Amino acid sequence: MTILFGAWLLSGRAEKLAAALAALGALALAGLVVSIRPAALVDPLGGISKNLGLLACALVVVLLSDRSPLARRAARKSARRRS
Repeated sequence: MTILFGAWLLSGRAEKLAAALAALGALALAGLVVSIRPAALVDPLGGISKNLGLLACALVVVLLSDRSPLARRAARKSARRRS
């Protein structure tokens, strides 16, 4: 599932939605793991601590995606006249 969201992010289409869904998916999986094995919360090498990095990256994408340069957002230059 995470790989599909990563590929979606790399495609450059609807970055905010892809990052938000990836973060929600990571939170849902973390919730399932904690409900089955509560000791995973204190495991420093467990998936919970690794998902914190994913959540931080998703937050950065959501916050900065409007500021990133895209060709479709660029202002068109008027054509120069040939003399």
